[in-house]
Parts: sequence; structure tokens; C-alpha cells
Amino acid sequence: MSFLDQLRRANADPSQFSLVDLLTKDVWQLRNIAEGRDENATTTTTTTTTQAPTTTTTPVVTTTRPSTTPRPVTQPVTRRSCNWLGRCTTYVVPPRQCYPVDCGRPRYYPGSTIRPPTVGGSVRKIVGGTRAYPFSHPWMAMLLKKEGRRTFLCGATVICDKWLVTAAHCMNKQSRTSRVPDLDAIFYTVHVARFMGWKQAHGTQVQKFIGRQDIDYLEQHEQFVSGVSRGVITFDIALIKLKKRIIFNEYVQPVCLPTVRARVAQVVWATGWGLDKG
Repeated sequence: MSFLDQLRRANADPSQFSLVDLLTKDVWQLRNIAEGRDENATTTTTTTTTQAPTTTTTPVVTTTRPSTTPRPVTQPVTRRSCNWLGRCTTYVVPPRQCYPVDCGRPRYYPGSTIRPPTVGGSVRKIVGGTRAYPFSHPWMAMLLKKEGRRTFLCGATVICDKWLVTAAHCMNKQSRTSRVPDLDAIFYTVHVARFMGWKQAHGTQVQKFIGRQDIDYLEQHEQFVSGVSRGVITFDIALIKLKKRIIFNEYVQPVCLPTVRARVAQVVWATGWGLDKG
């Protein structure tokens, strides 16, 4: 049963909720709102099972689900990274502790009590998509990659104050075919708290992380296959570690990491920078 079907079954009309409520709240919280109660109020329901000649009543208590599930801390791991010249460096990947509790909560969204700053200019949208409400996806980051005089654009997602996740193929050479990725931070710039496309003025709220001075390292999935050899991309995921912390505010916030796998036919949102070709 889909999320919207669950809402309707709980007598909660999906059209009465804002987009941010549908994206960030559980069915039982939305049902509480629809019934005029506090969204986090504990509800008790009773189910009656008839077993002749007696009747049993069992209370079922709904409790607030935490925004993230604690994970065990892993041990440091040593990695080796080589650039296209064959120069290699060894670095230590620290224990994984990137699970913020306060996540997935945009400050700006349709119907919010505060209004975002005015953003102008024409923005192309992706085919089949719409222009996003300004800063309503504050975990969206921009990854710029320089190859000579050319600049290539990718999306990334903020997962905590020093870590972002992106696609592994963004670290491939874009201007020519090569099996060796560019993992040297010197080629990259990361922008967070940005709304307009990379050719438009971006505003003073943007935080930039430039090259080796601000980016610690980039790491592709160890089983990533670029598709150069057989045209199929697999394990297309990579991490970016920053040297400086992202300052979280109303323009930039971390996304919530999923605790369960996505379901077939589940409604999800994809965000990007509006390029509609290539």
C-alpha cells in the first residue's frame, strides 16, 4: 500500500497537507493533524478479537519515531588514492559518525511562516519537473569540476557538516574517455546553500569549498563500474569529505539518511540544477 493510500485509509486527505508535511511526517502524525490533535500526541487504539465465547481487547500505543536510527561506530580504514598522473597518496578514513539527529527539516517551504529571499532570473527546469520553492531542499549541493577551460556540473547531497554524497561517475573524466577517475580535490568546488544555477548570481548566503584548501578527499564506491568498458554503470555512489565544517542555517541543512530500502512504486523527489539536455 502506498503512502498516500495509507493516508486515505486513515481518513486523512493528502491534499490538505503541505509538501513539507508529506515529505517529513509519518502517517500517524498527519492523522493527528487532520483530527485537530498535536502531531506528536500519543494515540491509543483498541482492537477486538472475538473468540467465542470471550472477547479480548488489546491496546496498541503509537510512539514518536526518532528522526534517525543510531548506528555502531566503525573502525578507521586506510585508503589509497591515485590521480591521472599515477601519483598516489594514502589516507585514513575516520570512523563513521555522520548521523545527525536534526535533519530533513527545511526552514522555507510553501506555506511556511517565513519567506525566502527574493531570487530572480530565468531558470530552466528539468524535463517533466518544476521550479523548486527557494531553499526548500536545503541539503542540495552543487559540485563543479574543472577540466582545463571546461566546467562540468553535478549534484550532491549534504549528509552532515563535513560529508556529502554524490554520484561516482561525476569523478570520471568528462572531456575524454578514461578508466582512471579524477580524485584529486584540486579539480573540484562545492557550493551549499545555493538556489540558482551555476551561471546565475548565487547570493551571499552560499558557502564555497574550493580545491585542496577546503576539500579533504573524494572516494568512489570500491565496486563502482564506470560503464566505459561495457556501457553499464553500477555502484554509482561516492563520498566527499570536507576539511572545514558546513555552517547549518536556514539555507543549508543535512538530509536524513534512509533507515529502510525504497519500495517499488514509492513516490520520491529528485532535485537538480535545471539542465534539460545532455
